[in-house]
Amino acid sequence: TLNFITGWREIDQDFAIDFFNGTGPRGGYVIANEIENEQITQEIKLTGSTDRTNWTAGLFYLDEESSTLELDLFGGNFVLGEWQMDNTAESIAAYAQVDYALNEAMTLTIGGRWTDEEKTLGYTDRIRASYPAGISTFGTGVLPANRPTTANIVARGIPTTLETSKFTPRVALTYEIDADKLLFVSATNGFKSGGWNTRVTNAGAVTAFDPEEAWSYELGARTEWFGRKLRVNGTFYFQEVTDLQLLSGTGDGQFVTRNSGDLQAFGFEYDIVAQPTEQFSFFLSGSFSDKDYNNVPARFGTGGVPCSNFPEPTNCTTERDDPVRYPDAQASFGTTYEIPMPSLMGSLALNGAVTWSGPYWSSTYNDTRTVTAIPFGGSTAITRPLSRVPSTSTVNLSAVFRTDDDRWTAALECSNCTEEYYATSSLFGLGYYNDPRRVTFRLRYEY
Repeated sequence: TLNFITGWREIDQDFAIDFFNGTGPRGGYVIANEIENEQITQEIKLTGSTDRTNWTAGLFYLDEESSTLELDLFGGNFVLGEWQMDNTAESIAAYAQVDYALNEAMTLTIGGRWTDEEKTLGYTDRIRASYPAGISTFGTGVLPANRPTTANIVARGIPTTLETSKFTPRVALTYEIDADKLLFVSATNGFKSGGWNTRVTNAGAVTAFDPEEAWSYELGARTEWFGRKLRVNGTFYFQEVTDLQLLSGTGDGQFVTRNSGDLQAFGFEYDIVAQPTEQFSFFLSGSFSDKDYNNVPARFGTGGVPCSNFPEPTNCTTERDDPVRYPDAQASFGTTYEIPMPSLMGSLALNGAVTWSGPYWSSTYNDTRTVTAIPFGGSTAITRPLSRVPSTSTVNLSAVFRTDDDRWTAALECSNCTEEYYATSSLFGLGYYNDPRRVTFRLRYEY
């Protein structure tokens, strides 16, 4: 079977963000953007089989162009920078995978993907000679040697072209105990492209980072029991990441992605689904993990203090820190009860789910647990968790009616019904919180 898959996407996006909720007519610290992006993809895939094999092979191509106009305005009066950034990305890949039946019970899978890509970066300074009354240029962004231009970036030794060629293999072995039980073991290699830190107001802050590479090893089982009324799946995994791309602070107000050593993680994931009756079913899923940073390069924190000091200075990431956004345990439990409604030629499904997560760090800097401040519009200071997200539990409920022909669907849904609130990230001591309780009604017709 030969497949041709062609994609084309064009995005025009204009937006402005005021980070400090300024009270002036033009905000506190505003970043305004006009973005144009266009990408074309083409994939050619060939699949086939013989008595003992199933195989897939193909080619993939991506061509992307993007242009960004940005204006940084501070205090409503000072232009920190105005520039245009142009990016391109071109990627071509060839892949193949073969599943070979060694015998009736055992199958060997061997596959690989070769990827070759090139990215480019260019800047054009757009600082104007004059701005409307009440607005002026300010700071290092107005000095010609520091303005974001391609020439200034090259003069600082930052490459404007990044090229990567990678071969990423995969090997797996599966063993079918019977029609309802399967064991497997696998090893997979993958990578994440490198790039630049580009949302800056001066050329000296533009930096590049290398690709991130990962090896993942898995040992698991996929099983069904009691006439397929119970499904139990489990997987042990070990992951080793090198040249880890980590977003962290530099100590001078910049937040950049850097290659920050290695990450090793070992864990177990499980998934249980049961349907004791035709009307009632439930699921339980979750994971346990143990993980560490390794080989973190030596750096300096705020004030030029070495990160090896204890306690760590602000904006440091060391091997003592816990990997970011990676709880030791998490779990979800949910149920569905379906009520037939023959008079309405459909059925009503009542759903409920609870999702729990253990505590984790939302910041690579693990030392700021809480923040004490007066909330906007308030008068009394309160203390709340900031970069240390506590254990959280969220509840989702829904009632969904579907007609027997699946054409009509009506759903009343509630997410975060118990109004659990916690900071998902932080910036300069400000917390950014999760979504509030939301009640939604949906009506859908398929034709």
